[in-house]
Amino acid sequence: MARPWGTEFTRLVDGVKVGMFGTTITVSGLVQLNTTSAELLLGLPFLRTFIVQIDYPNRRMRLLNRGSADLDKFANVEMRAQATTILPMIKVSVNSGREVWMTLDTGAGVGVFTSRHQAEKFGWLDDPLITRAVDGGAERLEIPYFKIGPFQLENVLVSVPAQGERTDIGGRTADSKGLIGYDVLKHFVRTLDTKKMKMHVGLPEEIKKEN
Repeated sequence: MARPWGTEFTRLVDGVKVGMFGTTITVSGLVQLNTTSAELLLGLPFLRTFIVQIDYPNRRMRLLNRGSADLDKFANVEMRAQATTILPMIKVSVNSGREVWMTLDTGAGVGVFTSRHQAEKFGWLDDPLITRAVDGGAERLEIPYFKIGPFQLENVLVSVPAQGERTDIGGRTADSKGLIGYDVLKHFVRTLDTKKMKMHVGLPEEIKKEN
């Protein structure tokens, strides 16, 4: 199991019966994690069976049959598979006019995570207008420009290893220049078909409150 700070080996658990979405599903290949935030994490091996729509701002999730949504027509983010991990990559813009591929990891709590080498190439470490703060083994940056699909974001938080720290982000594949996590995705409704490598991001609808 790859992590931003290295690789951890753990035992898989098979044949676990889980109640969800009004039915009971037998799940295999579960990875034991040291986390108290959730009892079960749904990963890509399970989610690739469906088209998955997550409305992050309204905290809703929907599983769709492939016949009910045509992402071939509506996809607005370029996506492709990686040879060395099940996590897909998407194309984003990190500076005006500069597009790169980054790994999509919905389980990561960061906004963007990249190597120190890539941060230097993007010009983030030399820009006096970018706020920087050291937090343990990482350096936090606040970049003024980041674009995903048709949406341009400001003040996006980026985590970079502190000077002398190592990471395998960017080492998993030569094409991936970093990792995109929840702190970017939380603004959108994300519809994802990992079987066809299609993705759409959009703005959420407001939930009408009952009087």
